[in-house]
Amino acid sequence: MVPPPPATKEGGSAPFPNPHHPFFNFYNLLCNRDSQPRLYYEKVFKNIMKKEIRPWGYFVDFSEEIKGKRLGWVKILFVKKGSELSHQYHSLRDEFWFVIKGRIKVKIWESLKDYPEKGKEKELRKGESLFIPKLQIHTCKGLENSFILELGFGKCKEEDIVRLKDKYGRV
Repeated sequence: MVPPPPATKEGGSAPFPNPHHPFFNFYNLLCNRDSQPRLYYEKVFKNIMKKEIRPWGYFVDFSEEIKGKRLGWVKILFVKKGSELSHQYHSLRDEFWFVIKGRIKVKIWESLKDYPEKGKEKELRKGESLFIPKLQIHTCKGLENSFILELGFGKCKEEDIVRLKDKYGRV
């Protein structure tokens, strides 16, 4: 659960403390009880939201660049039932996944020397989460149509993906 913003002298909600933090706008939208989410969406998120189609489904990116950099990101992934993300790792970022709806099977390898034989599988359902540190090989498969909140930490860019195996030919 996201903590509430600090109260102002007038008793209203103060904005997220650091306006340069990568999750500033997302945090304010979730927490500012005085805001009107529709107006906030129109003024802020509508301009930064990007939807990208992938063979396994799509993602919507709610992040914005500050001075040409993204130090984190907020995405919603939609993984179709039976579809699978590539076996991949990232050199510059950690990821946190939270299943909003559906069920996924995640496979994690502790290191490159363990790949592909010694991966550990785990099923995640609505409300469950997983932290994926940088350099950890991972994939996920939709057991149902699933929505996943993905938070990225570090230097976040789409090019920071090393694919080891991909059933859609993107290696």
